[in-house]
Amino acid sequence: MEGGGTRVVVVSDAHMLGHRKRSTVERLWVDWQAWLSFTTIVSRRRPDLIVFLGDQFDEGTAATNNVVHKEYIARFREIFDPNVAQSLHLLGNHDAAFGPGLTAPLVGRHEREFGPANRVVNVNNVLFLQLNTMALESDVLDQEVHHDAMAYDHPPYLLCPYEVSPCPLIVSSRRFLDSVEEKRRSTGFPPLVLLTHLPLYRPDDLACGAQRAAESGHITYEAPSFKYTERHHVLSKALSERLLATIRPVLVLSGHSHATCAHAHRVHYQPHPVQEYTIPTFSWGMRPDPSFAILTVLDTLPTASKDDPSSVGLHLATCSLPRESHFVAVLVLAAGLHASVAWVIYSHLWPSRPLHSPRND
Repeated sequence: MEGGGTRVVVVSDAHMLGHRKRSTVERLWVDWQAWLSFTTIVSRRRPDLIVFLGDQFDEGTAATNNVVHKEYIARFREIFDPNVAQSLHLLGNHDAAFGPGLTAPLVGRHEREFGPANRVVNVNNVLFLQLNTMALESDVLDQEVHHDAMAYDHPPYLLCPYEVSPCPLIVSSRRFLDSVEEKRRSTGFPPLVLLTHLPLYRPDDLACGAQRAAESGHITYEAPSFKYTERHHVLSKALSERLLATIRPVLVLSGHSHATCAHAHRVHYQPHPVQEYTIPTFSWGMRPDPSFAILTVLDTLPTASKDDPSSVGLHLATCSLPRESHFVAVLVLAAGLHASVAWVIYSHLWPSRPLHSPRND
């Protein structure tokens, strides 16, 4: 990246539409919007890393068989070219499931196409922890899934260059969070960004900032005052508190809610809160005014508090994509202008003539 930093584009809830719930016209329209948006972003922003915060698909659950899932994978890669930059793909509930429905075969199907559901990568000495936090909840019945999210041979102080793909942490024990907690006491522990599909616990979105407060509910996202359900809308309070206490991230990035949120989590181990940003959906299929984010990681980290995102060289900006209604209006206007020009040209080239010649009396 020009300007001495690494540029990370953050995309959440792309929700590529499936065959069962949406029509062909809807799928083509939303696919085109996502392709055009993504192509424009990568050509103008030139990211070094792309993070997808989960829910790549709208219909990636067990109801979609493996044959159709392969078709969805091919379509997704046509929309989001995997060759433009290194990418991380979190596992979302629409990519598999959450709770009792989250099984090892579904997680494995996703991992075969998108890489490990749990891994750590190093971006300019800032660790990005991609974690399948849904698998850590107590309502997950498949113990293999639970163990894979809990257990690593190496804690995430391992500096793994993000250029290497894939770069997973090796799964072999259940000591991961305990090991992180122990290593976190070390003064040499690098700053860490937690990537999770479901947001950490918050009761609602009333403390998410002015932009969110100005919104009302929609068919695909809730009103700010809506009371969230643990393990469904957000992670459980107990798991969220443990993740904050053990991982101690400088920043949390999440998705799932389809709405923006800037939320401050108060923690006991430092005077200032941990900031979480929930990134809205990328798709017109989920809301008419989608967004994405750009996280810049500076090459040279300032010598300030490593627990403050700005002091470790992390700068996040959210970016709005074109509103669907505005784009439709532009298309209608363009069609009207083309029709008007065509009519003017036609009327000049082929002027109207009377059907019958006038008689001379």
